[in-house]
Amino acid sequence: MKHSSRHHPCPICGRDTDDKCRWNDEMIFCYDGDSFSPPHYLKTGDKIKVGLADYALFSQTCGFAGNSYGFALVDDFDYRFLPYQDKKTFRRESVKITRTLVARQGKLYSFLQALRDECDFCEMNLDEFYANKRYTKKAVQLVEQFIDFLVLNKRFVVNYLLHLNSATERQEKLHTTLKKIYDFEHLYFGQACDN
Repeated sequence: MKHSSRHHPCPICGRDTDDKCRWNDEMIFCYDGDSFSPPHYLKTGDKIKVGLADYALFSQTCGFAGNSYGFALVDDFDYRFLPYQDKKTFRRESVKITRTLVARQGKLYSFLQALRDECDFCEMNLDEFYANKRYTKKAVQLVEQFIDFLVLNKRFVVNYLLHLNSATERQEKLHTTLKKIYDFEHLYFGQACDN
């Protein structure tokens, strides 16, 4: 992802003094700060023009500390204007994508239930701790794949912004947990080992 800087200001707020805003072709995370901030009048689902593209606000609590606004690219696709045959094809594809989405979501959530909370670190033996670390890293990977699948198929996903918001929040929580695991490991074992 690109980060805001002197040479690359944030496309939403114009932040150019630090790297707190970040974006790619599909999403923009605009940091809500004192000097620079996204428009506060926006509500979830509201659109904002960035260059020639439209982005919709899907969350006001993104980012590591939950203080960034999340925007997702919205294309101009409109199902109503498709010819009849294309509508049939679209519906078939939509059903297929939805089934895949539900299956991936089920796999992801069952995997996430196997993780232990960070408050349990002191109560785990060494094998449990490293198993939990491996599962957390795998969960981060699964959530990232889930988000990639969502973005790639956004046209076919009902309630795309809701799914994206939920997955992004889950991703941020997992990154926070992984950081706590590394901090705990460094504090108690003197170094972080990638197992």
